[in-house]
Amino acid sequence: MSSEEKRESVPFLKEQQWAMEFATQVAQERKLRASLRVPGEIRPRTGGQAEVTASIAGRLSSRHVPSAIGTSVTQGQVLAALAPRTANAVDRASLELAVSEATTALSLARKDQDRVERLLAAGAVPAKRMEEAKGRESTEAARLAATQHRLDQFETNRRADGEPGKDTLFLLRSPISGVVAESHATAGASVEEGQSLYKIVAVDSVYAVANVPESEGVRLGRVSGAEVEVPGLDVPVALGKAISIGRIVDPESRTLNVIYAANNSKCLLAVGQSVFIRLYTSKIVQATAVPVTAVVDDGGQPVVFVQVGGESFERRPVRLGNQEAGFVQVVDGVKPNERVVTKGAYLIRLAALSPQIPAHGHVH
Repeated sequence: MSSEEKRESVPFLKEQQWAMEFATQVAQERKLRASLRVPGEIRPRTGGQAEVTASIAGRLSSRHVPSAIGTSVTQGQVLAALAPRTANAVDRASLELAVSEATTALSLARKDQDRVERLLAAGAVPAKRMEEAKGRESTEAARLAATQHRLDQFETNRRADGEPGKDTLFLLRSPISGVVAESHATAGASVEEGQSLYKIVAVDSVYAVANVPESEGVRLGRVSGAEVEVPGLDVPVALGKAISIGRIVDPESRTLNVIYAANNSKCLLAVGQSVFIRLYTSKIVQATAVPVTAVVDDGGQPVVFVQVGGESFERRPVRLGNQEAGFVQVVDGVKPNERVVTKGAYLIRLAALSPQIPAHGHVH
């Protein structure tokens, strides 16, 4: 960098600074590591996705509106209700006849039990006879409940939205907490046993998968941490522990996978999202650093703007080094304790290109 470049001064008035998002920060020494920036993607964690299928054949009840795609659900939450299909092809008349016959049989069994109780009290029959009467009464009660249940199922399927009995519907619940990624459930629709209805994906904790070119594979043995760059955020998201460091090259992409766990409680990462991941591959060094937002691409040359006065700035081409946690090492161009522009630097660059200073005044 020449001394002439260092003396290059760009005026930028206070009125201009107040009218925009503008900020500066002092360059300081920080601890940074060498890194490798590679493309990656966000994937569900192990056990972080589940498929909900129909456990039986039946019809989805319209009284329980199926959960839509994108809906957040909790573990155990009801996603839909399924009215089971009747076991045999029967009509209502046959089912009502079966209920009537079971009711009559139960009434006769109870009368017989009462008669046996009186005879037992008189010593006219053995106790075993009483046990047989109780068993028959219990069997007939169960038969009546079963036939009534089949009639309830028939009515529920016929109306598609009714719930005649308390236990006629099978509730489909989410096995995990997360977001509905796929939904094939429609109220009133008939489904078959095993048919896929929902796909649930957990988003609170995800995997960040870095795709490292095979030519950089030798550096993976020195990886000591990682962070993911999120579009729209100035500060990257730090990743948790490494789940695995790949040793098998993908034959199509010719890359190795490095998988990290990421806490996503703030929902900054979306499953399936393409991102850039920075892998740290060296020991920590102490160096002068500035925020990444202070660096402006000026025709392919990285530059920063140093504030040398209240309304005066210098354009400084810089040579950059390690980058970590939203800060980048400045090998040459900026000294510690110099104040650099972190927000609004690009507009100062435009002002440097303009032959005239825009006129702005105080608003009273």
